[in-house]
Amino acid sequence: MPPPPTVSASSAACVDVSQWSTPLLEKNARALQLQMAKYPNAATTADKELLANIERELSKRYTAGSSAATPPAAPKGKVELCERPADLPGNGKVGLMHWWLKTPMKEAGMGPAGGGIPGHKDGPSGYLGVPTTINDHKGEKPTSCKPLDKVDVDCVNRELENGKPTGRWAPPFNDCHTVVVDVVKKCAVDGVDPFAHEQNKQADAGVP
Repeated sequence: MPPPPTVSASSAACVDVSQWSTPLLEKNARALQLQMAKYPNAATTADKELLANIERELSKRYTAGSSAATPPAAPKGKVELCERPADLPGNGKVGLMHWWLKTPMKEAGMGPAGGGIPGHKDGPSGYLGVPTTINDHKGEKPTSCKPLDKVDVDCVNRELENGKPTGRWAPPFNDCHTVVVDVVKKCAVDGVDPFAHEQNKQADAGVP
């Protein structure tokens, strides 16, 4: 099946998303995120700009608490660290955990370049040195999600840009754990390390 048509640059430039209702913004954001995750090579600059404009408008409404905005599904400003065991051969003994971040607007983490959620027996699995990107994780079932205090949710949303390159998978130097830690530290409020008093760090390498 061919990919769905993308938004043209001219039409994207004319779209004033501030005039859209919040439910319409959320619907279009989800549609664009799914389209880019399924057809990453078909995404145009206009598609990405439109999604960025929608996300900025939603973030503005959530932050301002506008009466016209629909409240986010999770508490405002909430950032969570989600994890589950990597479904890989022999992992019952090794215990590798896949990490990603969840906010009221996004759920994403490291994955193979081109899309997909790693660490599934029948899904995309990485090998040492494989290129990686930030991939959409919506619908993924975590073993647990832990709230992280003093983290700027808008900053995290910006960092979780779908398709953003995250380097080559090289555990423990660059993997799903280090990507999560880097984003959280970059978005920490007042320089507070959200991991300082949490038992979230693990010695196991994160699957890509």
